[in-house]
Amino acid sequence: MIFAHLGDLGHILKQDQLDFLKGVNVLMIPVGGKYTIEPDEAVRLIKAVGPNIAIPMHYKQNDTKIDVAGIDKFQAAVGSCLEFEPTIQLEAGRLPKKTQTWVLESA
Repeated sequence: MIFAHLGDLGHILKQDQLDFLKGVNVLMIPVGGKYTIEPDEAVRLIKAVGPNIAIPMHYKQNDTKIDVAGIDKFQAAVGSCLEFEPTIQLEAGRLPKKTQTWVLESA
């Protein structure tokens, strides 16, 4: 499996960067905005890359002190998300064919 963690990505990717990410199975992507890309930009990036699984990160949670968007803004932009415990187990042969967005519970 191929994983990509986009860290604190704060800009839209160029086509050659998108091409490099093609074939990624699990894409961990910031969605909180302000310091990173905005939720709607994250959705466009997920669609452009086409991973099996997209995992949003860097969004406002219960006691987060920084001023970023919560997961609800991203969920509204992406449409639907599946929610999971803080840890998941993946098997290469059992990945979804169509991109799914998985929100992991905070540990």
